[in-house]
Amino acid sequence: MSLFAELKRRNVLRVAIAYMAAAWMLIQVADIVFPRLGLSDTAVTNIILLLAIGFIPTIVIAWFFELTPEGLKRDSDVSPGESIAPRTRKTLDRLIVVMLVLAVGFLAVDKFVLDPARDQQDIEAATEKGRTEAILGAYGDKSIAVLAFRDMSPAKDQEYFSDGIAEELLNVLARIRELRVISRSSAFSFKGSDLTLMEIGEKLKVSYILEGSVRKAGDTIRVTAQLIDARTDTHIWSQTYDRELDDVFAIQDEISANIVAQLRITLLQDIPNVVKIDPAAYEKYLKAKFIVHSSDGPRLREAQVLLNEILEAEPDYIPAINALSRLYYRIPKTEGMSQEENIAEIHLLADRVIALAPGSIHALIWQGWLAYARGDHQAAAGYYEKALLVDPNSTSLLRIVIVLLNSIDRPREAIALGKYLQLRDPMCQVCVLNLARAYSLTGRFEEAALEVQTVLSWHEPNDHVYWYIGRYWLFAGQPGKALKALDACQKESGDGFSCERGIILALHDLGRRDEFEIRFKTLLSDDSHTSLVAGIYAWIGMNDEAFDWLDKMLAQDGPESVRRAESELFRNLRLDPRWPAFAEKHGYRQRDAEAIEFNFALPPGVTLD
Repeated sequence: MSLFAELKRRNVLRVAIAYMAAAWMLIQVADIVFPRLGLSDTAVTNIILLLAIGFIPTIVIAWFFELTPEGLKRDSDVSPGESIAPRTRKTLDRLIVVMLVLAVGFLAVDKFVLDPARDQQDIEAATEKGRTEAILGAYGDKSIAVLAFRDMSPAKDQEYFSDGIAEELLNVLARIRELRVISRSSAFSFKGSDLTLMEIGEKLKVSYILEGSVRKAGDTIRVTAQLIDARTDTHIWSQTYDRELDDVFAIQDEISANIVAQLRITLLQDIPNVVKIDPAAYEKYLKAKFIVHSSDGPRLREAQVLLNEILEAEPDYIPAINALSRLYYRIPKTEGMSQEENIAEIHLLADRVIALAPGSIHALIWQGWLAYARGDHQAAAGYYEKALLVDPNSTSLLRIVIVLLNSIDRPREAIALGKYLQLRDPMCQVCVLNLARAYSLTGRFEEAALEVQTVLSWHEPNDHVYWYIGRYWLFAGQPGKALKALDACQKESGDGFSCERGIILALHDLGRRDEFEIRFKTLLSDDSHTSLVAGIYAWIGMNDEAFDWLDKMLAQDGPESVRRAESELFRNLRLDPRWPAFAEKHGYRQRDAEAIEFNFALPPGVTLD
């Protein structure tokens, strides 16, 4: 008998075909299901390897053994009269047909359901890439990062001064509309880094880098600045300035003018100048800013004292007023103040800025923020419109403009501005969270989760970031990825109940019923977590219980807490026929976002989807 005929008799060929068909189906299913369970591509690769390895033993078994009513027997031990190979052959034929039918069905689903979704993801990825390229192209090579200057003083105790000089230069350059300048938080994050200037330039997507050093001894300073082409790591320009302390403002103006000249920028406005104040007060200002940026909590009171001393000498110095007001967001003006009293002090400082320079960007930002805080979105929009005309490049302004756009249901513009801000300040955590919020408002939860994950490449992990990652993966229908992030959230926070709620919801969506019920029962035992419990009941579709717990939440936290139901966690509840009556009973009114007029020009190269 020929080898081919023997292979047919022993059903080896049919076993091989059935194995390959079943293996193919298993790989396709794993490729779809594993990501939803939070498993990496490595898991799918392992499945492929195991199936490939298992193919040879399967063929060997099919050759040497035959399936009989008593189980597997060696082929040589089965007489022709005892063989059920023909019946096995028919069973294998049916199995192959079933596998082929399933394969055709899967291919149809893949082509008409899954493939369009992948195409949409590819289109969205291409759109994001095109948006980034459009912004970069709009500025050409007119982009720069100002790195923290090195402290070259003998005692190495002037870091606050060297950082301050670099930051002031950065702020001046950032006001030049034709130049894309990386914000302080991102540029200064490379202090002490081992990366080369070319690597830093590539990471920040800039053409030029300004670096330098400061040596201060008494009232004498030496400032060295050099402009580097980050694409080729070549020096374009360098200069050393030996001056008295009271000439520090002139040095900064000269450096700015030289950079504009070297980059051959055709200005649409005059080169901004540094605001000049008493040199001693200026040094105190740099020291106070250094303390605030360092997030050294115990020293914040020292910064407060310095800022107050500055304002005694220079009462109209707006940067010090702004710095003091922002400091009061972190610590109250005095120990024992209530939150309301502290907010009132902040408002007094804001009013002081508005009175000193009513048409300045600082005053307009304050007026817009105060209007937004009291819920007057139309007034906030008006102030922000005027501020954008004064300085459309201000990252401080654009960060709060995104918040307003999300609040008035204009997420497409918020996404466009958010992507622009990523190029200006990739390390800005609040910028990323606002961008993710905009994506979530359009139902693009997966993109929201991926955006928040980028924070981990710039910052140390923290529970706040992991919570948002887990939350968006949950909304995207990816409970496996959500659970992984929320487990990390709980590990970072210790006993964070927000993390626990997310874990409970992920366990529910993964079908891990026993774990879900045990953890949910623990949360139910504490009546103080009314909002968390209401959200869980709403998410899992137990609306009766969700309404009951919302009533408890309102009794505990007051009528304004009803706005928590705007969260995606409560989407099932908002579709319930009882929701309109419940909302009216508790005075809930959906914000009339469409009525807000807000007209402004997007930055150069920024386009909508």
